[in-house]
Amino acid sequence: MGFVELDVDGNSQGNSGKIGLGGHMRDNEGKWLAGVSSIGGFDTNLLPELLDIKHGLVLAWNQGYRKIICNLDSINASRRIHDGNFIFQKLGVVIVDKKKLLSREWEVHLLHLLRETNSCADFMAKHGARNLAEICIHGRIHLQV
Repeated sequence: MGFVELDVDGNSQGNSGKIGLGGHMRDNEGKWLAGVSSIGGFDTNLLPELLDIKHGLVLAWNQGYRKIICNLDSINASRRIHDGNFIFQKLGVVIVDKKKLLSREWEVHLLHLLRETNSCADFMAKHGARNLAEICIHGRIHLQV
């Protein structure tokens, strides 16, 4: 199998507010593989953007995928991961976690994309903020036509 695309998004309903995390994976043909949505407590906008990357990468690893293109719409989160910027201790812990994930035996590319092209992950993040469950894994959907 080629690369799996992982689109992730996190949001805060207000700043600081209720946060939701979401993402989905698709194969190199664009077919849905799995999705994740989660509630993350209350915080500012940056924390959910970082946490959603972690949740998505853990989902990909646990599903056995080892070649990942991770698309995110937060340039701020992407820069913090690449730079290892630890201005906020709470955020620093999240970044360290992701660096551990990225150092595993797999190939992961973090790419920035425009918010407008990340609507499915945005929907999953908003769904996560409305959820009562801590985390929901959404598997393949088999439709018969």
